[in-house]
Amino acid sequence: EWQGFVAGWPAMLEKCSSVVLAGSLPPGVPPEAYGVLTAAARDQGRPVVLDASGAALECGITAAPDLVKLNRAELAAFSGLALHDDPAVVEAAQAIQAAGAERVIVTLGPDGAIALGDGWGYRIRQPARGGSPVGAGDAFTAGLVAGAASVPEQLEFAAALGASAVGLGGAGVVDLDRALQMIDAVEVVPL
Repeated sequence: EWQGFVAGWPAMLEKCSSVVLAGSLPPGVPPEAYGVLTAAARDQGRPVVLDASGAALECGITAAPDLVKLNRAELAAFSGLALHDDPAVVEAAQAIQAAGAERVIVTLGPDGAIALGDGWGYRIRQPARGGSPVGAGDAFTAGLVAGAASVPEQLEFAAALGASAVGLGGAGVVDLDRALQMIDAVEVVPL
């Protein structure tokens, strides 16, 4: 099944403007899968967002994704560092950039996010929401590929979309109207 998926991947890429590779790999799929898929997508000029952990993250980074999005726990596991403050998160995220990622965004749950790119960095704070955070990180990732005029606007929308998912009860559930109402409460400030 994996070999068949890889064979069909170029045709799938023709139908999309960007690629999100996210989550755990199915049993039997090799850990280098996200690296293989990232390399093929980049060869066809498709930007890649990698949202993974463990070996899938490590192998995916080597193929130089455009953006790596991970949470604090995933970054701590990757770096082996305790990430108790923003400077520690920035240092660990810079190591992911050095390993091959163009941009890195670390979501910090109710504490917002930190984003690093080529010569820029932002601290993102969004409104606090009560309820289950399940799916908020996925919603944040979706907001990153939705398109925006500038990096700060992209981050603002992603944070609002992620915050809108808190308490809605599952991955893939967002409230666009709520996100648009929350967008003015999101702060995106340079690091």
